[in-house]
Amino acid sequence: MQFNSKKNIKADSLSDDLKFALDNPLYSDVKIKGNDGKEISAHLIILVARSEMFRLLIEMKDSTQNVIEFPEFSSKTLHVVLEYLYTGKVTEATLKIEIIAKAFHSADYFLLEPLKHQIIEFFTYYLTSHEDRINVSAKILSQLLKFMDTSNNELANSLCNIINSAPLKSIEYCNLNDKALNYILSKIEREESEEYSKSEYELLHYIILWAANEISEDAFSFYKSYLPSTEIIERFDSTFMQKWKGNFLYNMEESHAKYRSTMIKKTSSLIKYVNLRQIHPLVISNVIEPLNGIVDFKILIDTYRNQALLAEKYLIYREKLLVVKKAS
Repeated sequence: MQFNSKKNIKADSLSDDLKFALDNPLYSDVKIKGNDGKEISAHLIILVARSEMFRLLIEMKDSTQNVIEFPEFSSKTLHVVLEYLYTGKVTEATLKIEIIAKAFHSADYFLLEPLKHQIIEFFTYYLTSHEDRINVSAKILSQLLKFMDTSNNELANSLCNIINSAPLKSIEYCNLNDKALNYILSKIEREESEEYSKSEYELLHYIILWAANEISEDAFSFYKSYLPSTEIIERFDSTFMQKWKGNFLYNMEESHAKYRSTMIKKTSSLIKYVNLRQIHPLVISNVIEPLNGIVDFKILIDTYRNQALLAEKYLIYREKLLVVKKAS
């Protein structure tokens, strides 16, 4: 018998009916339990038909067991997966911004590529109405990288592109963990140059204050007071240096020694992204070098050597220029 497509049935009626069946104990034959202890009523036939991962898990479980536990995910996160399996889509009522990282992780765990794309679309749409899209993206990236790596990770790539569209200093330190900061720094494209660049000092400045913020308020207060701002660096000469040192209220060596080992541990994987050769020699010798250990001594020696070579090139160029002027 041929199906009559002209019957008065809404296109979404099957999806709506299946959504009604989700978490409805009527005729339910299995419960999905999250790490928060909450259970969601479900139906084996739908789970097996819609998810290869669920099929395997159900085949392995004891036939008398009617609860499948997922210690990796909360019931809210699992509800996103189940709503997609039942209806083919997720709604704003289920998918909240607070769980988007975990939801994406769960979609990856259950091998649901279409759901991963829906989650990315949801997040993209969410950002259109949110003012601080950079900090929101940074926070979610940090959450995501706690339990996922970055290889073939579309959400991580999308978040990184959003974050790197703005200056690093616009991101609040508390919104980035070490994995997220490492990842976004690895994706920043830089041009090699022999000219001094304030952006390299800005990067170093951010890394040190981020690490200090991870330690304590006192550590952050010390390093924030110690490090000159970018505006000060732009006027940094020998005279201004003396004035800057005179305004510093802490005992530099004693205070840095207190946090030194922890600071080295937190910054060791990040300092490599800073091109110290593009930071002015006065800043290197008077600001960075006293932060004993944060920049490896061999790297400092290499930086000084390179800057000496540049100075020599400048002197040779200047002498040639004088010769040309005299000849003319």
